[in-house]
Amino acid sequence: MGLGEWILVEGLLVWAGGLTFFGGVRGVLASAVVVTVLNFLLNGGPGFWFWEVILIVGSGSGIILLYFVGHKIGEQGVVQGLTGGLISLVLFGVFFTPVLGLLAWALLVGTGLIPKLKRKQVVWSLMPSLCRIALGLAWILLGNLMIS
Repeated sequence: MGLGEWILVEGLLVWAGGLTFFGGVRGVLASAVVVTVLNFLLNGGPGFWFWEVILIVGSGSGIILLYFVGHKIGEQGVVQGLTGGLISLVLFGVFFTPVLGLLAWALLVGTGLIPKLKRKQVVWSLMPSLCRIALGLAWILLGNLMIS
């Protein structure tokens, strides 16, 4: 593969990771489709099924993990607002310089993000974002292993 093809594949893998972070369960399914298409294009034949089984098991595990975390948060009575706060941080960072973006985010969105709750509630309120970040990085890592 040439440099342009590598950059295109990496861009698609980063896109798959972003879909997982911003889309949750639907994002995991969309990412699975993107990485499956890449797998088919790059590893046609017997290599395809080796990686496809790993992709299916990983996608199913990620969906189960996100449903479990969502259920636990529902039991804790915590609002899942942090992912929206992180999305607004990214959008502010894109349109302003990073310092101005961080300041604007802290003033407009970041205040009151973590109210006075029990420590367990605060930890569970951060779990959806952490799980989505881990799953998004897993797509990128798995895709890079698949194409090497």
